[in-house]
Amino acid sequence: MTTITVPEPRPLAAGDLPASPEQARQLFRSVFAQLAAGVTVLATVTPAGPSGMTASAVTSLSLDPLLVLACVGNRSATLVEICQAGRFSINMLDATGVELATGFAAQPSADRFTDVSHQIVHEVPVLDDALAWTTCTVHALHPGGDHTILVGSVIGLYRGHGRPLLWHDGRFQSISPGRQDCEDPDM
Repeated sequence: MTTITVPEPRPLAAGDLPASPEQARQLFRSVFAQLAAGVTVLATVTPAGPSGMTASAVTSLSLDPLLVLACVGNRSATLVEICQAGRFSINMLDATGVELATGFAAQPSADRFTDVSHQIVHEVPVLDDALAWTTCTVHALHPGGDHTILVGSVIGLYRGHGRPLLWHDGRFQSISPGRQDCEDPDM
């Protein structure tokens, strides 16, 4: 009879992925929770009225031409509505915007604009309490696993003043006013 020796599972070395896909997803979430992200509301119009969702995977993409991108879950009703409208806004929330962020993340989506002060600019809703916003037309869509990468061509911009609302380590946070340790002279 032949004896087969099964080696002991080796401990994970720094940088290794866990063997279980679920454990790998949990570690992935934990790692990227350390990357602070601005909190935004993506918004568009539908025949039934304004629609929107909270998003933190949003960034500038290009200066020439002016492009932005947002990563939106493939099953998002707001993604479908943005594609149908061909336009959307990105509303950057300020440090007081926790209630707005929570409201736009909650279900049902039809109630997300209830009691939210906004105006229509370039045929899309922009939030009156936004720190800054941009209006966009849909430039391109790209597959990104369980998300779609939405690229917008910028058609309007607004910048207010204040501190941004951030999502970090699984909770809302903001930048503390005060001393600046690092300054970029080109900013």
